[in-house]
Amino acid sequence: MRRLHSPYEKSFIERAIHLKDSAEGFDDYCLKEALRHVGRRLHLYIYLHDARRKHIRFTELVRLLGVSGP
Repeated sequence: MRRLHSPYEKSFIERAIHLKDSAEGFDDYCLKEALRHVGRRLHLYIYLHDARRKHIRFTELVRLLGVSGP
């Protein structure tokens, strides 16, 4: 059996649904940013590992990566 909801109940339900949808979108955004951060860290580790194996100096590595100095 269906029941009719009051306008107050309807607005409460709509707000709860909107909040849930917003939270899901935020979770998706945070996951993407976290994965992007992990990818950047992994690339940096690979560059540093290769530089160490090839005996590249830090200043040369900075120049190769295109990072501006302090």
